[in-house]
Amino acid sequence: SRLVDNRKDLIVGLRCIDNLMRKGKIKRKYLALLLIEICSKNGDIRLHEQLTKAKFLETFMTLLKRRRGKAGILVKKEKGMDKVFKEKAEEKALYLIQLWADTFM
Repeated sequence: SRLVDNRKDLIVGLRCIDNLMRKGKIKRKYLALLLIEICSKNGDIRLHEQLTKAKFLETFMTLLKRRRGKAGILVKKEKGMDKVFKEKAEEKALYLIQLWADTFM
């Protein structure tokens, strides 16, 4: 029963992170990526199973799509600290992709 409770808590936690990455400001998105990195390095296989779900990966990849202007959509220009955190978030997302590739390939 404790294992089932831990799995439910894991799903709820990742759902909160997913919501932050969808709707949050860019600083919160960056902090969510830091949290994902920490959990990814210290989590077990159940965490990684949840991280590979299509819904979560879709949200994760939106951080990279916006800057590059896919589908001819104009990219909104960030100013000040938003620009700094946007660049940090993109670098962190790319780092996580590389980390996962090195770990699981």
